Amino acid sequence: MSEGIEEYQREAVMRQRILFAKIAGQGTEKTTAKVLDFLRRASAEDIGQFLERLRHNRNPPLLYCCEYLDYWSTGQMVTAVESKASYFCWSLSKKETDVLLYYFYPFTAQEIWDLLDPVKKWPNPADETRWFLESFQQCLFSWEGLLKGDSAVLLVRSVVGGTLLDEEILANASCDLF
Repeated sequence: MSEGIEEYQREAVMRQRILFAKIAGQGTEKTTAKVLDFLRRASAEDIGQFLERLRHNRNPPLLYCCEYLDYWSTGQMVTAVESKASYFCWSLSKKETDVLLYYFYPFTAQEIWDLLDPVKKWPNPADETRWFLESFQQCLFSWEGLLKGDSAVLLVRSVVGGTLLDEEILANASCDLF
């Protein structure tokens, strides 16, 4: 792991794209094992193509996909779940420098969700905390009754810049995109 990525992990202050995905399939080889095998041997180019397919495919085997830009930090939530995750990272390009991918195998959706109990009890969570929790919960539990555990849950953080201050966001909020 590069020193820069370790700093991102430790400080957890970055502008980042957060992507949640749930993938399922049928066949003799379990989906979870196929995904893990792919991640272990994937190059940065393979991962770039894989992320593009996730972002643009809205049909099975992709059962859930949600991506948003986080201007502050969801680092504490990720830290809470990373003990159960296989962790992979790649440096892709100048556009999307560091990709941090967490794969939750062989743990169940409930085991992963339970790791966030301390975060779920925060008295007044920030918007980005609520978005993270709601999206992750939907990802974990979508289609669970049908799949009976044969699914792969991924959490992807793509670093796109430094954290923005409230003042910077307010200054930029007055611009017209059209």
